Amino acid sequence: MNKDVLEKSLKYTTINKKALEESVQAGCYYCLKVYPAYKVVDFVEADETGICPYCGIDCVLPDKSPYELTRENLQELHTFWF
Repeated sequence: MNKDVLEKSLKYTTINKKALEESVQAGCYYCLKVYPAYKVVDFVEADETGICPYCGIDCVLPDKSPYELTRENLQELHTFWF
């Protein structure tokens, strides 16, 4: 992915409660896990940002985003942001 595409991922990992509720799968680009979206039950209250049920970090990408939830893509996002 190019830098522009990587930077745009942030808009799908913030204020994403509705997108997560409409998704079947979700993935965390911090711990690199992919799991059923219904497992995301904790949110940052101020802005409805999903928190990963495995690592507790707010890096959850819903499948209702243009990013395919593959380990490779999640790893690339992790490397870019961290």
